[in-house]
Amino acid sequence: HVACCGICVSQFHDTMRMYIVFVLHAIHSACGTADTPRNVAVIVDTDPALDTWFGLDVDDDLAVAFLAGLDHVRILGATSTFGNAFAATTCRRLASLVSELGLTQSVPVVCGPGTTWPWRASFHEGSNPAAQHLATLTQTFRKGHAASVNAEQLVWLSLGSMTNIAAVLRLSEASGMYPDEIVVLGARLDGGWELNVWADVASAYYVLANASRYVNITLVEIDTVADAVVGMRYLEI
Repeated sequence: HVACCGICVSQFHDTMRMYIVFVLHAIHSACGTADTPRNVAVIVDTDPALDTWFGLDVDDDLAVAFLAGLDHVRILGATSTFGNAFAATTCRRLASLVSELGLTQSVPVVCGPGTTWPWRASFHEGSNPAAQHLATLTQTFRKGHAASVNAEQLVWLSLGSMTNIAAVLRLSEASGMYPDEIVVLGARLDGGWELNVWADVASAYYVLANASRYVNITLVEIDTVADAVVGMRYLEI
């Protein structure tokens, strides 16, 4: 099923509280409860742009940093996509972010493909190292937890263009190995323009139309977090 998170974030005007609410919903099942945190393994697909010369938002950096601080969350790996900045820029920033968080040894980073224009891509049919990385991590996780009754829940967290998520879904159709849930930040309730969808419309359509056939998918609409816009002027660096 596709679950649209109707989280009442509009009542929280403090930026960090908004991210706490968002991430807590992102790492729990759409049908579950956040009262009792369970162990969750997360693979993050993101377009971080904090401290880059050309970037739109810092939300991805904050979300990954918050995830890294949760005791019941284990970040298995991270892949970069585009949107907030060019693919090469988000790739470098993701590696820096993982290093700054002290996770270089435990969180492998792989960069996804991009185009010369960061906000408009075609559905990538060719080689995608990020998608292969996502698929390999998922398969390894599934094989290692096959006999465990109280295994961690596996979540793919999509925070940018859905190019890599669409590609790994295609790979998963062949292997039959999926996460327990995919959490996507993107789209708008009114159907208007939204960067994570518009950056690669074909991939977004593929993910939102096909993922629910195999796995729970939670869509966090951009309207949900619109009241907590944060920019460089709010940060002390």
